Amino acid sequence: MHKGHVEQNNDVLFRAPINHYFCTRCNEISMTLALQLRYVGQKSLSFQQKPLDYMRRYGLIDLGSDGLIISTAYQFLLNNGWTEQEFVNKPTYDGVDSYIRRTYYQADHGSQSTVMSVAEKYVWCARNAILAFYADHIPYYDSEAGFQMIDDYGKLDGYDIPLESLMVKEHIDSLGAWRHTSKLATISDKSGSVDSIEKWMQYGPLPNFQEWIRDNDSNTLLYSATRIENEEDGISEAVYVSSGMVKEMELLAFIENVDKDRDICASELINAESFHSGVDSYLYCTPIEICGIPSKKDCYDSIIVSDGTTLVTAFKALTRCVGSFTGDPGEKEFIIPSKKMREVTGITYGDGYYYKDMHGKEVAHFEESGNPWKTHQDSLLVDEEVLRNALNSSGYKMFWLFRIIRRATYKYIEMHPEMRRQADHTYIVWENDNNDIVWKQLREPDHEDWNISILNDKHTEERSELMTLIKAYSTAEDEHPDTCIPLEPEDSIC
Repeated sequence: MHKGHVEQNNDVLFRAPINHYFCTRCNEISMTLALQLRYVGQKSLSFQQKPLDYMRRYGLIDLGSDGLIISTAYQFLLNNGWTEQEFVNKPTYDGVDSYIRRTYYQADHGSQSTVMSVAEKYVWCARNAILAFYADHIPYYDSEAGFQMIDDYGKLDGYDIPLESLMVKEHIDSLGAWRHTSKLATISDKSGSVDSIEKWMQYGPLPNFQEWIRDNDSNTLLYSATRIENEEDGISEAVYVSSGMVKEMELLAFIENVDKDRDICASELINAESFHSGVDSYLYCTPIEICGIPSKKDCYDSIIVSDGTTLVTAFKALTRCVGSFTGDPGEKEFIIPSKKMREVTGITYGDGYYYKDMHGKEVAHFEESGNPWKTHQDSLLVDEEVLRNALNSSGYKMFWLFRIIRRATYKYIEMHPEMRRQADHTYIVWENDNNDIVWKQLREPDHEDWNISILNDKHTEERSELMTLIKAYSTAEDEHPDTCIPLEPEDSIC
């Protein structure tokens, strides 16, 4: 929206009479709006006076932020010729908006309808006008710079890319390859005893980090979220992998300092699945938008590890974003190469599944298989040769975080309430000077041995009581099929 056009219509935004039907939701002025108006008032007395004049003119005690915005949007509709009598309820037949709403699905929760009514179209136009007006007068909070006047309207709005919605739908129905899952959730002792499962949790072989990181298909792993449910043996195993980069000369200092900087270890590294940056935006952002717009920044994209004297900066290789799409899946989370990783490897395009450089050559790709809530695997892989050349030219070295969680399945725990343990290990993995993969285990602060954690006692007691009741009723029903079981001494369910 052209800035000058918005300024020419600023007064219109405060001349609209409040329609109380739209404003009953808001009785008190928002503290956020009040603080912003106070801030702006220090810069512009005329702007601060507008809401006050408005309230006096129409006899309002408070001007809530919702009321201000909704009434402005409603007046915008009226100014453009929309009326309820003409577009919704005509004297002799229904208006065009009524026909559209009956014929096409109308979106809610802030989404745009595929086929809009006239009213919805102009509400979205009003929304853009209001955003632009406030952007010219009220500071925007930036995660790095704090409050400042906005310099890019793109920070206030996302982009609807219909092609990306179609691509996401196509990939939902396709399955990627399963990688290194055959050795997960496997146990040699098939007795099914609690003792055998606890020994597997604690002493079972680790995944082969070398095989996971570098496969035989010339790819290097950047991210993986894998969970295998083995209902037959009553065990479950999950492996979460994330990655990062440090300067080559600082790699060993970083590895040594990880154990000394306990706060960073606990807050950033132990939960490997959370070791990623975010997008500096309060809006939905799709991978195409993030990779294609240079001004889109990552936030919380690095950590600083210290031993008290030496500081080492490590950059995260992954970014999390959430996109909104028409139809299925609606809302979807993506793990994509971080801005730092994209810069290092030359990625300029990405749709959440394939990532390419400026010449159209594929650099990385994403795979997903299985049921997200049961046995599943997600993997983000980058071309090994591209990555190695990029790291050599930029002077960085990679490291990986592997979190391995082993436990009994929920069905097994229901049958064996004495099972109260699960294993939770995190390892930091890197490549030494001989290009060999080496690793060491991370430990959570203030826990001498945190790898075997105790499940909640209350839940264990509840399961035990439930199992006692189930067994009692099942036994009684088998032995006396025609006899009712009393719930209380005096009562019977018959």
